[in-house]
Amino acid sequence: YSITWKEYITALPNSGSWLKKGFLLRGTGSGTYAPGIKNGYYLMVQNNASGSVTFIVRNATGDTVNTLASSDAIFLDGGKTAMTPLKAYWYRVSVRGNVIKFEYSLDGINFTSGYTYTDTANLYPSGYPSGGVTQIVCGIGSSYTSHYIDDVKFNAL
Repeated sequence: YSITWKEYITALPNSGSWLKKGFLLRGTGSGTYAPGIKNGYYLMVQNNASGSVTFIVRNATGDTVNTLASSDAIFLDGGKTAMTPLKAYWYRVSVRGNVIKFEYSLDGINFTSGYTYTDTANLYPSGYPSGGVTQIVCGIGSSYTSHYIDDVKFNAL
């Protein structure tokens, strides 16, 4: 399944800081890393001080959140121009089988592939348990400020 959302940043993060947020897919059980977090794939969109984003696949399990893989920093306009505060950007994260995919859009209609990762360990297989749950996760090692998330949509694949 996939989750699509619209996001606005109100300011770029300061140098050495990041905005870390995204969705946990195929969630199960109760993790202890942060209050209320499940175990599952945490698909994180990280805004960087440069105005780029990094797509990060993390495994939230028990009392840890480990990075499995990440993209290089991507400037969403295709060049080196920083993201524009208060401009809408759309993101889509999906898990199909053991393939995890990030996409982004500047108009909410036409999506560009941002990063794809295949989890060879298949940590959270499709249908285990009953497909799992989805939750929004913000912060995780950084402050949760300077952005808004809107128009969240769930899509079966």
